Amino acid sequence: MTVHPSMALTGRCAPNAQHGWEPGLVTPNSPSSIHLLRNHDRQKAFVLIVGAGKASHWASLWMFAVSGEVFAVELTAVESETGYRWNESNGKMRRLLPAATAAKCGISSSRTADCCQQTTSLLVDFSDSVGFDRQVSGANMEQETNEYECLLPFSTSADSLSLKVEKVLDAVCSEPSASGVREQRERIQKCIVDFIALSGRFSDIMAGDDKGHYWIEIEKTTPFQLYHRSQQVSMNGSFYDILFHNCQLYILQLMHDKYAVAFSKLPLAVGSVVAGPVMLTLEIIFMVVFAGLEQLEPWLAVLIGVLWVMAEMHCTYMYDGKDGFWIGAFATLLVLLYAQFDKAHPLVHTIPVLSLLWDTCMIKEAMLVNKVYESNWLMLLNAFWVLLALGVVCLLQLLRGWPVLDLVISGALLPVLLMARKASMYCFVEFCHADLLVDALKVLFRLEGP
Repeated sequence: MTVHPSMALTGRCAPNAQHGWEPGLVTPNSPSSIHLLRNHDRQKAFVLIVGAGKASHWASLWMFAVSGEVFAVELTAVESETGYRWNESNGKMRRLLPAATAAKCGISSSRTADCCQQTTSLLVDFSDSVGFDRQVSGANMEQETNEYECLLPFSTSADSLSLKVEKVLDAVCSEPSASGVREQRERIQKCIVDFIALSGRFSDIMAGDDKGHYWIEIEKTTPFQLYHRSQQVSMNGSFYDILFHNCQLYILQLMHDKYAVAFSKLPLAVGSVVAGPVMLTLEIIFMVVFAGLEQLEPWLAVLIGVLWVMAEMHCTYMYDGKDGFWIGAFATLLVLLYAQFDKAHPLVHTIPVLSLLWDTCMIKEAMLVNKVYESNWLMLLNAFWVLLALGVVCLLQLLRGWPVLDLVISGALLPVLLMARKASMYCFVEFCHADLLVDALKVLFRLEGP
């Protein structure tokens, strides 16, 4: 089976979105999807995460062991009706390959497909999946592919990709229950290779900590359950952020939250590692702009500064966890109250301090939603970069004469520190050996024997 170009990752390429049509799309209102959503026979599924590293779009490929069906589940930031990007986030499930029973028909042309459509509803799905009578020009595909080609230094060779897929299918076919996969193994292999190849020449099968294990096993599920769980992921229908709230987070939430897959088995998302550098970059840009405008047009500096802080507040509030927003609001109140009695600094100099405060709250929410707490080394890595960013920014603000110490004097630093209590406790236990310290104190004060 050859995958139609429009069946590639829709986060990168959605040529038919402008017409409100996508081949193989599973929806509860589609007649071709009704039998899929009525199928409650639980079976084992094997999942591949497809992408081109941290700076790329991710999708998940689901192979069902008994039926032999292949589905693609991903998040796209392409609006369904207009085709515009970034307006909304939509979790989508598409069928790339029908069940083994449907594959026996050997459909080879659109005329044959039309004939089969009149006899069985299952083949209606197949004709949609292959994408008959829909053409995408090579120029458009090349244009979409080139958009991301500058991000990575090398491409995935066809031989390497085929070997990986073959290794996965060897493992899958060794399962006693994988009768459907064994029955149409060649079609599944060609379907997966074509899907990844059409998704861009840098796309590959991604792995977690075990780099040689490319597949994830889901013991019992159904296409019906997969569809509904993919729609229940909190990223679906939420706002889109290219770094912290994106298609990669959608895959993590689907696999980890809905199917209880261990975090170590999943690839590392960009939002899990860039919190500190992003925070440092944003603050340096703001300080340079604010300091320059303060010398030229003080009123414009105030306007830009207030809008910047309000934007950070809005971004913090958009995350599911609202404790960062309310803690930031309480700390802001303390800083502003103390600023009324601080005669050494004008009130306008409090704006960079508030920017640092809200940037910290926003980054905290971003790290929390990207599940950095699931990995000890990720917690340490992010703690190091965030503390480094805080140190550099505080030093620059002190040298500039801005009242960054108001965060400490006003007491606003205390609620901010409470936000990081989980990471702080881990670092304390891991590096200070708090467990041994507590045991020693118990023995010292004779609370229990040695």
